[in-house]
Amino acid sequence: IDALGQRLAEATGGSGSVSEAPRGSISSSSLSPGGLAGHSSCWLAFGRGVQRFSPLILLALFGVAVPFAAFSLPKFGHTAGLVPFMPTDAEVTHTVLALQEAFGVGALYPTTLLLVPPREAVATEESRKQWLNSSCETLKAVAQAVDTALGSKNFTAAAFSGVMVINGRCTDVGLGKWSDVGGPYSATQVMINYQIDPFSTQGQAWISQLRIAVADHHEVAKWYIAGEGPNQMDASNLTFARFPLMIVLMMVAVVLLIGIAFKSVVAPVRAVLCLLWMLAMTFGLAIYVFQDGWFSFLHWSQLGMRASGAMSWMSPCIACSVVIGLGLDYDIFYTESVVEERAHGLGEREAALKALADTANTISAAGLIMAIAFGALLLCSTPTLNEIAFLLIVGVLIDCFINTKIIMPAAMALLGRCNFWPRTFKPRCEDPRGNLVSVA
Repeated sequence: IDALGQRLAEATGGSGSVSEAPRGSISSSSLSPGGLAGHSSCWLAFGRGVQRFSPLILLALFGVAVPFAAFSLPKFGHTAGLVPFMPTDAEVTHTVLALQEAFGVGALYPTTLLLVPPREAVATEESRKQWLNSSCETLKAVAQAVDTALGSKNFTAAAFSGVMVINGRCTDVGLGKWSDVGGPYSATQVMINYQIDPFSTQGQAWISQLRIAVADHHEVAKWYIAGEGPNQMDASNLTFARFPLMIVLMMVAVVLLIGIAFKSVVAPVRAVLCLLWMLAMTFGLAIYVFQDGWFSFLHWSQLGMRASGAMSWMSPCIACSVVIGLGLDYDIFYTESVVEERAHGLGEREAALKALADTANTISAAGLIMAIAFGALLLCSTPTLNEIAFLLIVGVLIDCFINTKIIMPAAMALLGRCNFWPRTFKPRCEDPRGNLVSVA
């Protein structure tokens, strides 16, 4: 390096040499204009403090996530229903709630059984009467099985109303109707009059037991359970059954994107860990707020404990991918700045500090703008939108002010040269005119 500096000085008519510096690091006297010299940003002092105590800070932050991951996330629940999607101060919402209170939720959103008998069972009038009697006895057995499984002792065959049963009694001239769509007497519907909220936890357990019970009598008919309660229960259960797979696929996409963009194996792993930490904190806090009622003392319905006992099933599904996308955006913005400073010759710790000073204000402003924008949803009177807004605001603020300000600079200080392994950077120095020159 000294010899190069001497040759550069002779070529430019000057004199002097470039002082020797550790590989991958530049002394403060040679950092102008692209290094840390001349930077009086408070973020530099903050970053130095973070790097100085990086092991303790990382242990503390990941220690904080343990209660959320171990105690909060396992009790995650979700509810269905239409009321969470309706503004609480709307006249139609008050009307629906009044009707539910007067007649019960089950009356507004009834659950029905659709029976499709074997063709030969209804081919003649005599065989049809036999099938009606058989299906009525089956309904009695189904009611008893469901009641026994739930331990409620109040679900009986009297809840069924169809062509074969009235008030728990078998008949062949009931109130139900036959369908002729698939041919004469191809199907019939049985109404269920049972005072239970099909969207509640108890209602979903009742629907599940009803399906188990009718499945044991497939020889009588093909059984289908219909209604808004079963529809939303199936949609939510299928969605959350695939939810872990969705998270895994998104993390795989993150690994591929970051790995290819930065030509590194370590960088994508660090990004995935930061995103998972943020998700654990965000969803864990949401569970404490909406299921356990941490903020109920504020008497603010938007952040109050949910009457249904949990968030709407659509809230985490909608918010999750958006939070991951925003978090990855800020991660890439900061990491790209670190790579740029490393390419300019700064060492690992110095590059992380310089990138922090250059990007902190921009990322903070972007995060605050997003939080303010999502705040409009938090202030509205629709419960599901309140929950989505809470998840988005918490996720964005965590990523802006903890991930990119604390976790990533601290992790880079600990990883050192392994930050972008196996990628390497050429050391550089400056000629007397201040131009960067590669010496590799």
